[in-house]
Amino acid sequence: MKAIYTLSVLILLCIGCGEPKSTGDIAKERRDYILKMIPGESKVVNGADYNIKPNADSVYVRLSFKLINHTMAKLSYLNLSCQESAVYTTDNNKVKLISAPCDKNVPELYEAPANSASGRELLVVYKKANGPQKFRLGMTLHAQAEDFGNTGIDRLLADTTKLIWSAPAVTP
Repeated sequence: MKAIYTLSVLILLCIGCGEPKSTGDIAKERRDYILKMIPGESKVVNGADYNIKPNADSVYVRLSFKLINHTMAKLSYLNLSCQESAVYTTDNNKVKLISAPCDKNVPELYEAPANSASGRELLVVYKKANGPQKFRLGMTLHAQAEDFGNTGIDRLLADTTKLIWSAPAVTP
C-alpha cells in the first residue's frame, strides 16, 4: 500500500512538471519581453512624407524601437495596420501616436524570433512650444495564439493586463 501511495504522489508531481502556455505571472512575462526605444535612430521627420497634413506648431518624430524576446519560443503578436494607437501608447499625454492615412484597418500578426529582437517604427507628434518630451512607450502584448481566435478585436485590445513599457526616453 505504501508503494502505491508513493507512486501516486510521484505521478501527480510529474503531471505538474509540464510547461504551461502562460504562467499567469504577469511580472515574469513582462521580463521575458522587453520594449526598447532606440533614441539614436529616432528622427524628426516631415509629416507630409507620411501623407499627414503638417502642422507648423508640431514636431513629428519617427520613433524607432525593438521588441526583445528573451524566451526560447517564437513570439507572435497582434498589431493593426492603420490604428497602431490601439496597441501602442505613451505615458505622456503631450506625446501622441499618429498613423498615416490608410484605407483598411486590419489585424496583422507579427513575429519576434526566439532569443532575438524585431525592430519597428511608429510616428509620434508633440507641440513645439512644449519642447522635447520625456516619455515611455507602452505596448499591449497579445502573445498567445488563442488570443487571435474568436475574441472580438476591440475586447482583445482593451485588455491592458498585458501592457509592457519601455524605459524612459526624450524626443529629439
